[in-house]
Amino acid sequence: MSISEPLRTVLWKYCDVNAIELSSRISERLDAITLSAFQAQLAAAIHSSSISPEEYETLTNASYDTQEELDDWLRSLYEVVFGERL
Repeated sequence: MSISEPLRTVLWKYCDVNAIELSSRISERLDAITLSAFQAQLAAAIHSSSISPEEYETLTNASYDTQEELDDWLRSLYEVVFGERL
């Protein structure tokens, strides 16, 4: 499945394995409309497990062995960025 914008760009830009410390700054870097769209898309991706480990690795160079591991990471990312749990 193809990852929609802005989710694709935010993951690529802020969650690359070589720049993971930037992930905690996502909310500071995006305008309100983009941040809102990112939040909705990330929540939907987590609930539906629609980002495969292979797609995520292609975007970020971060490797997850299972869908469950990736979903756990995405939940953690959501919590860091938005200050709440899904």
